[in-house]
Amino acid sequence: KLKNWNDLSIGSYEILEPKKEKIDKASIKEIDLIIVPGIAFDMKGNRLGHGKGYYDRLLQKYKGVTIALAFEFQITDKIPTEPHDKKVNIIITEKNIIYC
Repeated sequence: KLKNWNDLSIGSYEILEPKKEKIDKASIKEIDLIIVPGIAFDMKGNRLGHGKGYYDRLLQKYKGVTIALAFEFQITDKIPTEPHDKKVNIIITEKNIIYC
């Protein structure tokens, strides 16, 4: 749970993350929406990530809404998938809202 921007520091991939001493975990059941990052997406909600599987493992347990924010150029015809890959429900670009 983010309470203050000062509770963040630069972490993996140069992304802001909670400082270890400021982590206040939330139950997966408390989360209403997850914004899922990706390199590319297809119209079915499949995504190409960074290959570490962090979000796929999280989404295995999650039953709520997932949204990807992307640029139009990140939308492609088909993303290769594996059985463990999890789709997003909605993709929002600067031109479209794609309901998967």
